[in-house]
Amino acid sequence: MNYTLKNDTMSVVISDFGAELQNITSSDGYEYLWQGDEAYWGRRAPILFPIVGKLKDDIYYYNDETYSMTQHGFARDLKFELVNSTKNSFEFSLTENEETLKKYPFKFELKLGYHLKKNHITVTYYVKNNDNKIMPFSIGAHPAFNWEKESSAYFEFETGLLSTYVISPDGVLDQKVNIAAANGKLRIHEALFKNDALIMDDIEKVTYWNENKGVEMSFKGFPYVGLWSKPTGAPFICIEPWHGIADFIYHDQNLMHKKDMIHLNPGEAFESEYIIKIL
Repeated sequence: MNYTLKNDTMSVVISDFGAELQNITSSDGYEYLWQGDEAYWGRRAPILFPIVGKLKDDIYYYNDETYSMTQHGFARDLKFELVNSTKNSFEFSLTENEETLKKYPFKFELKLGYHLKKNHITVTYYVKNNDNKIMPFSIGAHPAFNWEKESSAYFEFETGLLSTYVISPDGVLDQKVNIAAANGKLRIHEALFKNDALIMDDIEKVTYWNENKGVEMSFKGFPYVGLWSKPTGAPFICIEPWHGIADFIYHDQNLMHKKDMIHLNPGEAFESEYIIKIL
């Protein structure tokens, strides 16, 4: 089921399946959000939980048991419950079930909130450990925006000193390469993503311009941001703030040792937010 928030500037549609954004539309009818063409990539803005990225061999170890989980976890493929709503906001909740416990042996509550104000939508994360043991997790966003490829497109940063982690077929390498961004602007072209996503740290805001249409994403406190598209003619661009990262090639596959996981004590909660603003 879809739910709509609307004001004089923009409208936002969210599905309870995955608590996923479906539309970000300005008052003049322009659709900013990628609409999920299966020919390229069928999703629009999935939630990444309880892992970000890919596990080595799609498995991890916890308490001498082996668990299997595919890239970005399972929350994006489950139905959430609408638990709160106002004129300008919705909040959705997901808790563990029999199937999630087979992949991730922890009791949790995950809440996603959407709050519309003027020309921006604030997305909030709330994760609570409802178990009696320490709960490690990662969480992140994966919104995709339309890329009209005949038009000029670029990312704009608050710094021109950019670097990205190197990705191999076996995982992330513990090394970076520099990328030149003249005056804080990085031109977007398919070759930029030939080795998968650009993964950067110490970035708190990225603005994406496609000719005269702009989207500003701010994500203070997120350790990483991924920038991604498929170098196959895919007409979309993803800006992905992450609390967590895919497995590094040296990882021993022990979940408790996974890099940059958040560890919650029993009864403890974690909160974070990011903002999508149309320009």
